Amino acid sequence: MRKIAIVTGTRAEYGLLHWLAKAFDEAADVDLQLIVTGAHLSDRFGATWRQIAQDGFDIAAKVDMVDEDDSPAATGRALGRGVIGLSEAFERLEPDIVVLLGDRYEIFAAASAAMMQRIPIAHIHGGETTRGAIDDAIRHAVSKMAHLHFVAAPEFRQKLLDMGEADGRVYVVGALGLDSIEQLDLLGREALEKDLGLALKSPLFLVTYHPATLSADPVSSVDGLLDVLGQFEDATILITGTNADAFGRRIAERIESFAADRELCCRSSRPCAPLRLARPAALFERARAGRHMHRQFIERLVGGSSLGYGDR
Repeated sequence: MRKIAIVTGTRAEYGLLHWLAKAFDEAADVDLQLIVTGAHLSDRFGATWRQIAQDGFDIAAKVDMVDEDDSPAATGRALGRGVIGLSEAFERLEPDIVVLLGDRYEIFAAASAAMMQRIPIAHIHGGETTRGAIDDAIRHAVSKMAHLHFVAAPEFRQKLLDMGEADGRVYVVGALGLDSIEQLDLLGREALEKDLGLALKSPLFLVTYHPATLSADPVSSVDGLLDVLGQFEDATILITGTNADAFGRRIAERIESFAADRELCCRSSRPCAPLRLARPAALFERARAGRHMHRQFIERLVGGSSLGYGDR
C-alpha cells in the first residue's frame, strides 16, 4: 500500500484538495496521510481543522506554525517553524510521496522538508503567475523541488518545460476547482440568505483582498479599494477575510472598520447579525466562504486573480 501525504495550510486550498483527498481516502491501495498546518490551526482564522475532521478525514499530523504577529519577520519565523514541524511529521509518517498545491509559504515549508528527506513531491497548479506577491517565487521554487507536476492548462505546462522540468513528468489535468464545482450541493438564493442572515440585494459584490506582499506599502493599498467600494451606496458587499500573510491582520482591521462604518457588527468566523439596512457590507471569514460564495448570485467580483477564476 502506497502512503500518500497531502499537506494543507489554508481553507482555500483545502477546498480544492478535498475531493482528491477523498478519492485517496477511499482507494483500497492508498494510505492517506493528511497533514494540517498553517491557518487551519489558528483560532483567528476559524480553526478550520475542525471542518476537516467533520468531513471524515483522519488527521495524521498537526503542525502549528502561524505567528500572532503579522510582520514579514514573523512570517519568516513561521516558515522556519513549519520546516521543523513538517520535517518531524515526515520522519514519523514516512510517506512515499507528498502532494502539494499552490504557492503559499506553508507549502514552501513542506516542499523544503520533503526535499531534504528525499521524498518525491507532486505539485499541483504549477507554471502559473501571481503578480505583486511572493507567491510567484514560491510557486516556481516548489516546482523546481517537485518530481511530478499536474498543471491546469497547456501554457502552464510549457512554462515548466521552459524552466527545465522533464517532459514526461508534467501533466495537464485541468483545475481542481472544477471538480469542486461539480460536487458541491449549492444552496438556492433564499436558503443562502437565511443561512447568512442577510438579504442579498442587487447589486451584489463579492470582494476578496489579500496583502500584495511585494508592495512597498501593502496596508495602505487596500484603502483605495475601500474608497471605491464606499461609492456604491446601494450595493450589498460581501468581503471575505484575509490570508495568514504578512500585514494580513492590519488589512483585516481596515476592512472591519469599513464594515463597521456601514453600520455592521462583524464577528470572527461567522457572518454579521441579520440586517435590515439599505446599504450593507458584510465581512465573512474564509472558513465559511467556500460554502457561501455561490458565483451565480454574484454580479461583481472584486479582488485577486484567484477569486473568480485562477492565476494566469
